[in-house]
Amino acid sequence: MDTLIRHRMAPFVEMQLRQSAERFGVSTAELFASTGVTFSANCTKPIELTVDQMIAVVARLCLLTEEPGLGFHLGLELPETLRGTLGMVALMARTLGEGLQLGVGAIQARNGIIVPMLREQGDRATLVLQERIDLGPARDVVLICVLTGLVQIARDVTGFDVVDRIDLT
Repeated sequence: MDTLIRHRMAPFVEMQLRQSAERFGVSTAELFASTGVTFSANCTKPIELTVDQMIAVVARLCLLTEEPGLGFHLGLELPETLRGTLGMVALMARTLGEGLQLGVGAIQARNGIIVPMLREQGDRATLVLQERIDLGPARDVVLICVLTGLVQIARDVTGFDVVDRIDLT
């Protein structure tokens, strides 16, 4: 568990949070204030955040924007390169189920914080996201972002809505 807290997020996470903040009129200085993240105002290179820093920045973004749908915004704004990579993995599949299996494997390889598990029953599949750490105040935003991104990838790959329902329990 402690190893995951020190795990570094991919640089696009910080960049995406910063860009989203700017869209809501929140400066980078405001976003990172009191989060433990040190940055240079002149630096445009993305910062690799630790998990605890990411949680603090997401919580701060929620506080400053007062946007209840922040996870949806972030999920819809996922970089095309990330969606494209997972989409390419899924396109290599012969069936939608195989695409889900390949996509789950790709996500597991990139991320140890949220682990997707695929459960298949007949012609139906259920994707379960298992949290490996307590995401605290960032939980809803992170989970909704991931789910929204996955729905977008499925739509991009298949050309239609393949999601029947999402249950956040």
